[in-house]
Amino acid sequence: MKIELKNIKFIHEMSEETNCFHANLYINGVFVGYAENSGKGGATNYSAAEPIHNEAIRQCEKDCASQPKRYNELYDLKIPCTLESTIDAFLEKYLDEQNDRRVKKTIEKKQINSIVMSDDSSIITLKFNKRIEDCVREDKRLFKSQLSMMILKYPEHKIMNTNIPKSLYTSEKQQQT
Repeated sequence: MKIELKNIKFIHEMSEETNCFHANLYINGVFVGYAENSGKGGATNYSAAEPIHNEAIRQCEKDCASQPKRYNELYDLKIPCTLESTIDAFLEKYLDEQNDRRVKKTIEKKQINSIVMSDDSSIITLKFNKRIEDCVREDKRLFKSQLSMMILKYPEHKIMNTNIPKSLYTSEKQQQT
C-alpha cells in the first residue's frame, strides 16, 4: 500500500517532545483522512475523513503490521511497523528534505561573497566585500591564503562553495589527511 501525507502543516514553535503537525492522509492515492500530533509527546493520531474510509485505514494498519520491524536510532532498537510509525517516518523524511532545501538555499546565497564551510551541524562563513569570483581573479594568492586559513582553523568542516575552483583547496585538504 502506498501511504502519503499531503498539505503538511508543521509547527516548530509548538513541537516540544514530538513534532507538532497536521496533514491529509492518502492511501493508494485516495484521500482517506487526517494525521496529526499535538507536539506534547503523545502519539500521532490518524482518523478517517468519512466513515467510508475506515476500512481502507484498517487494511493499511494490517499491511503495516505485516512489514518488518524498523530500527529506531533514538532508542537504538527495532520497533514494530505500524501506520503511526509509518506516518512518523514519512514526516521525519519530509522535514529532513525541507531542512536540506533550506540549508542548500542558504549556502547558495552566502557563497556569492563568502567562503562557506559546513560540518553537518553548523555553517561557518568568511565574508568578503565583493564576489568570490572577483576576489579570486584580482588576487588569487591572497584568496588562497585566506581559504587555507579557514581550512586549517576548521578541519572538520567541508567547503560548500561551488564557485571556488577545487584546485585552490584540494591540495590543502590532502595535506590534512
